[in-house]
Amino acid sequence: MLSKIEREVDRSQEKAFIESYYSKYDEPYLPPSWAMCECVTLGMWSRTYKILRDTNDKKSISSKFGISQVEVFESWIHTLTVIRNMAAHHDRFLHNKLRVSPANHNLKKIKFSDNKSVYAALTVIHVLLESIGFHHAFRERIIGLQNKYGEAMMQELGFPKWWPNKANGW
Repeated sequence: MLSKIEREVDRSQEKAFIESYYSKYDEPYLPPSWAMCECVTLGMWSRTYKILRDTNDKKSISSKFGISQVEVFESWIHTLTVIRNMAAHHDRFLHNKLRVSPANHNLKKIKFSDNKSVYAALTVIHVLLESIGFHHAFRERIIGLQNKYGEAMMQELGFPKWWPNKANGW
């Protein structure tokens, strides 16, 4: 993991905060943790969480997002990584199933009828954004998509008809 962080920091030499660090300091050889965090990928964070040995560490991290079930959080951050990569590489979301399945969050009564749907992934994003106070704009944008493209398109993405008002997680 350390060698991966070193490679990612090295690859980020052109970022102002990394450049500034190395212009001022020789030791320690890696910049502060906040700067390293900006350099590594979401996929690396997902894999790092998965390999943490101490369940208490995992619970401490997941609880920051209001999720006490570590297996749920692990599947959710993996889902975030996959959907982010799909978007970054211009994959299709319509008429497409995800290659991952976010786990149902039984404690919050979030149960997906199709865990590989785009709806499942967007619900995960919404719940996580809500846990850190950034939920309103995302929800409104999704409702705007439904208003623009219609309920039929949303259903093809896996959204239930009643989602804006009655679906858990929204």
